[in-house]
Amino acid sequence: MENPVSKTVKDVSPHEFVKAYAAHLKRSGKLELPEWADIVKTGRFKELAPYDPDWFYIRSASMARKIYLRQGIGVGGFQKIYGGRKRNGSRPPHFCKSSGAVARNILHQLQTMNIIEIDPKGQRAYLIPTTKMADNAASDAAGDRTVICIGDIHGYISKLRAVWSNLEALVSPDSFSTSLVIFLGDYCDRGPHTREVIDFLLSLPSRYPLQRHVFLCGNHDFAFAAFVDALPPPPDGSPFSATWEEFAQSEERERWFKGEGYEAMHVQGRRWGGDMGGRFNPKKGLAFKGSIYDAGPTFESYGVAHGSADLIKAVPDAHKKFLSELVWVHEEDDVPMDSPEGRISCKLIAVHAGLQKTKPVEEQLKLLRARDTRIPKVLQLSGRHDVWEIPEEISEKSILVVSGHHAKIHIEGTRFIVDECGGLEQFPVAAIIFPSKMIVRDTDNLVSKVKHTSLGESSNFPDM
Repeated sequence: MENPVSKTVKDVSPHEFVKAYAAHLKRSGKLELPEWADIVKTGRFKELAPYDPDWFYIRSASMARKIYLRQGIGVGGFQKIYGGRKRNGSRPPHFCKSSGAVARNILHQLQTMNIIEIDPKGQRAYLIPTTKMADNAASDAAGDRTVICIGDIHGYISKLRAVWSNLEALVSPDSFSTSLVIFLGDYCDRGPHTREVIDFLLSLPSRYPLQRHVFLCGNHDFAFAAFVDALPPPPDGSPFSATWEEFAQSEERERWFKGEGYEAMHVQGRRWGGDMGGRFNPKKGLAFKGSIYDAGPTFESYGVAHGSADLIKAVPDAHKKFLSELVWVHEEDDVPMDSPEGRISCKLIAVHAGLQKTKPVEEQLKLLRARDTRIPKVLQLSGRHDVWEIPEEISEKSILVVSGHHAKIHIEGTRFIVDECGGLEQFPVAAIIFPSKMIVRDTDNLVSKVKHTSLGESSNFPDM
């Protein structure tokens, strides 16, 4: 199995554990910063509020660690642990307890998050009922975290379920349950079950509450969102019709959508809802499925004829919200990757198609973070040759650029392209696991292989 041996809190230095667990608590979004967090002093012996803006997460992680190691500790104990010497001018200094309100707030929130619970022996003491979450944070601190990137799905629910089952069978339970899973975009079109795919994705946070899920926007998802009015509005208030001009010469050939509401639609939405009249697509070797985007199956999955404005009403609000919240880029620090020199820590940049090779990286990231919908065509979501290679300025750094989109598996240095399906029925949906860089496909049938291995038989996993 991937990463079969996990670290415990005791195996990791206090500093590294607290750093990793504080980052986990911050990412989870479940630990709320009190409104007084930036002004409160943590004790009467302190003259100023903490300088570190993340001090509340750090203190929370530190308290969770101490409860893990000592069990049965409460507010009074923490007041002593985090206390200090109070200066009294010319008089001798004396010990002063830390703030009880801070400790009480943190303990209450950790209890609400089911990380700690009241000690049944009473006395307002706390313990950690299960050490799994803390030990998983320890594994993260030791560089053992698991990051999974899943390529284009294109409406194939059976492939999505199969690749997910294979990942769950291959990765150790503790690692899988707390992994970061990045979906690289293009959930719709070409395959027959877009609606079911989005339902599956929406179910993941409740089914796997300790995982983190990132849903990138692909060029097909952008166009789908544009058609159903789920794109973020242009930041300057300009109309979406301002995006038409650049592609106006293609309007008749692609037979753009001209139905109800088209006047206020982004150009990619009009192209997505257009009608190619069954013409042949030489790139795919097949007839177009409705529009230039092969959007016909997406309409059908919602029970609507291709090109009908009725789709806007047929798509559930939850799906529109999902489309509206898709991120254009995800940046993740401290991603472990196995290399010839051993395991190294990298920054990961995930973007659907890639980054332009010669354009400044920070300029591109700023554009992607802003999700500026004034742009007629976002190259980082829809480009081909111009985003294939890794940008020159980061080619020698420990920065991974991971994408889907290109209908290929391509690994070169720190550039990873993971999209074996390309929306074609005969090809598999693929995923990559870090740190091992193992490729997993829906066709691998790892569920039965892992079961056989547990009975003493050998198992042949996919090549790296």
